Amino acid sequence: MIPRWLGNQRVIAYSWIVAMVLVGFDEWKNHGILPRPVRLWDTSIVYGLLTLVGFIDVMLPIANALAIGYTIVLLYQFYNGSGQFGSKE
Repeated sequence: MIPRWLGNQRVIAYSWIVAMVLVGFDEWKNHGILPRPVRLWDTSIVYGLLTLVGFIDVMLPIANALAIGYTIVLLYQFYNGSGQFGSKE
């Protein structure tokens, strides 16, 4: 049985908002620059495609799970310092 919250269409939107904040903090904290528009656009494209997939009712739980997973990856990159630029080593 699939949890009811995975069928909510707002999960992708909430994940996108959290992702935008994470990308902004990642670039500012780890690299000392404002977030580059290309990174914000690339992240938005991923969530936009997941939103389009989520319009199919059967695919919505999968799209929500992928959106949450991508947000977790961004959170990991933020704390690990391995965002789009790679490691500083």
